[in-house]
Amino acid sequence: MKGSIPIPREHGAWAILYGSFLTGLAAAGTFSLPLLLFLLAVTGVFLAHEPLVKLVRSLKHGGRRELMQRWAFWVAIELTTVSIAGAILVFHYRLLTLLPIGLFVALLLGTHLKLTAGRKERSVPGQLIGVVGLTSAGPSAYYVSFGEIDAAFWLVWSLNVLYFASGIFYVKMRVSRFLKPALFKSRARDCIVYHTLQTALLLAAAFSGWISWLMFLAFAPVICRAFWHTIHSERQLNIKRIGYSEVVFTVAFIVLVAISWS
Repeated sequence: MKGSIPIPREHGAWAILYGSFLTGLAAAGTFSLPLLLFLLAVTGVFLAHEPLVKLVRSLKHGGRRELMQRWAFWVAIELTTVSIAGAILVFHYRLLTLLPIGLFVALLLGTHLKLTAGRKERSVPGQLIGVVGLTSAGPSAYYVSFGEIDAAFWLVWSLNVLYFASGIFYVKMRVSRFLKPALFKSRARDCIVYHTLQTALLLAAAFSGWISWLMFLAFAPVICRAFWHTIHSERQLNIKRIGYSEVVFTVAFIVLVAISWS
């Protein structure tokens, strides 16, 4: 008896992965059997991360043998699913570029696992690596639809990285105000710098015609909330409220970007 499937506990990771996938789907404007297989493979990689983390930590710090066998069992099941779906996409549908994309994501996963083993996965570099890896689902979904990499591929990836990375600096700033007051000023500075650069880059892209103004508008809520909460003082920290608001912003981002592509 191997027990239930280990599910990733980071709710934000689910939003990043499937939110990115939906933006790639919107850019493609179609759904097909290859995309369904790709979604299965992506989900398999995502689900494999949790037992991999537990297995790596158990190997490094010691753990019960039966638990390690359980983690290894689920890693094998999930990666087998990924391998089968991936093989069909690469060899039957001739989507050969999935191989270097998969290798790149595997390198990111390995780096993230190394940071996790040292309990540094919540550092800014660790979270940025996670964002880059998870958001690869968006451009990859676009590639699976058309079988080629063009400007839209890179645009889908860039927009998702820009959007979801903003939450790293924002949440760290909000949390530090209450849990790590000594770090608040530096976290607030990082948040302001990131969102200022983000805004400038998006404005330049909109004025140059690289993105539509509707795509720029998709970022407006997270830009405004970052600057507002940098200067606005709160009486207490409400993690659940922050999480719910981020879900609402993410849904708005996906919808506006999807409309823009259509």
